[in-house]
Amino acid sequence: MFTSQRLDLLQHFRHKKVHQLIAHINKYKDTPVDIGSLAFATTLNLISNTIFSVDIVDPDFESAQEFKELVWRIMMDAGKPNVSDYFPMLKRFDLQGVRRHVQVSYKRMHEIFDDIIATRLKHRETDKTTDMVISWMCFLIRCKKMV
Repeated sequence: MFTSQRLDLLQHFRHKKVHQLIAHINKYKDTPVDIGSLAFATTLNLISNTIFSVDIVDPDFESAQEFKELVWRIMMDAGKPNVSDYFPMLKRFDLQGVRRHVQVSYKRMHEIFDDIIATRLKHRETDKTTDMVISWMCFLIRCKKMV
């Protein structure tokens, strides 16, 4: 999936996303722009286009905030000290509620990915073409059902 040939073939997507970013900045050139959020959204779209062949963030960069907050919440929870890390026998009790708190974020992230996969599968049924991305998503669905 991330071979140099595959990434070279997707170079036009990277150029398109950079042009989209520049156009968005030019649209709001008289107002302050949050470059960090725009860079996050652009990077997220580049990665999602490479994996799913679809943008996760809308062209106006409005839907990036929810995903950014999800990622940030998961990172913060992963970085918190947890008693269960030091005493594995206490892990099943989830004394600090870390598992319960992280589960909400992961559930929402899975909902986002499930929507993307469902859209791609619906497109597959109507288009009747197969590609590597759809095969990859079918594999992910099968793996998720096993868990």
